Amino acid sequence: MTSPEPVRRGGGEFVRGAGLLVRGFGWWRRRTGLMLLGLLPAAIVSVALGAALLALAANLPSLTTWLTPFADGWPGVWTVLLRVALGAAVFGAVLAVTAVTFTALTLVVGEPFYDRIWRAVESADGATCPRPRPGSGGPWVMRRTSSCAAPASACSRSSSVSSRR
Repeated sequence: MTSPEPVRRGGGEFVRGAGLLVRGFGWWRRRTGLMLLGLLPAAIVSVALGAALLALAANLPSLTTWLTPFADGWPGVWTVLLRVALGAAVFGAVLAVTAVTFTALTLVVGEPFYDRIWRAVESADGATCPRPRPGSGGPWVMRRTSSCAAPASACSRSSSVSSRR
């Protein structure tokens, strides 16, 4: 039976974490171009999703008319009320799905950008980054030899593992 880890007193880990946070803000101040590179994937995804939402909004009247052919014989006010309610429901549902998928899409699009930022930070701190293997490229390139879900640029891969393949 293993003994439980002793309880630490004094908040040393908290102070160390706060110091890392301050160093991170220092990176924003010193390397603004590199840090703004991290905002680019979110901008790309925002423009793409915004264009899709605008296209949906522009085509919503014809979409609701197509979805409700049974209401053509109804009195005018009820037909309009049904189609407006259906259009609002469809647009609201698409807006909810967009909000949920924004982060995932941004991470997929931004993987090469974030990898570049990671390498710049690691090399500035004096750490050595493993060289990417030929054929690796995160979600952009299919990896036949991988059995884990981590990206090819994960720090946990040692140089010896990469050199054996």
